[in-house]
Amino acid sequence: MVHARSLAENAREPEIVGALQRYGTISTIIVMPKKRQALIEFNDISSAINCVNDSARSQIFICGQQAFLNYSSHQKIVKQQG
Repeated sequence: MVHARSLAENAREPEIVGALQRYGTISTIIVMPKKRQALIEFNDISSAINCVNDSARSQIFICGQQAFLNYSSHQKIVKQQG
């Protein structure tokens, strides 16, 4: 799982997917717009590793603003039943 921070105020799920889908299939995203953060869960760990490693080498922009990506302390997104 990847944690994105310093997102642009207008960054939403479609923009995040558009910027990061080149690393692999994204299974789930939780966007926290007030915190300007998101949690991105890829289908496989190698996609998350490639995403974080690439962001360490070169800047990744989402909605025209540099996003900072790192590993999340969470292993999986668990959606609560409503």
